[in-house]
Amino acid sequence: MDASTVQANYENTQPLGTVQLSSDSFTTVVRMASAEVSNENKTHTFWPIMDLDTNTTYQIKVTTGVQDVAGNAMEREHYSYFTTQ
Repeated sequence: MDASTVQANYENTQPLGTVQLSSDSFTTVVRMASAEVSNENKTHTFWPIMDLDTNTTYQIKVTTGVQDVAGNAMEREHYSYFTTQ
């Protein structure tokens, strides 16, 4: 994965960036504090600026702006979900 194409929103809660985390269907996103790339650009770890709400379902969206090292973009957005306890 081309690490330069993996971006989160560090400034505000607007749904910007190629990796987004939201609990309200992406009306707003969780603001991120920092990120780390490891494992030869295969692992991207993001830390939110504050604790996530308990008992809340969050959606992760990876947009087609993410590219591999050859410059190939994802064909479609990818979504994943998790619920905090």
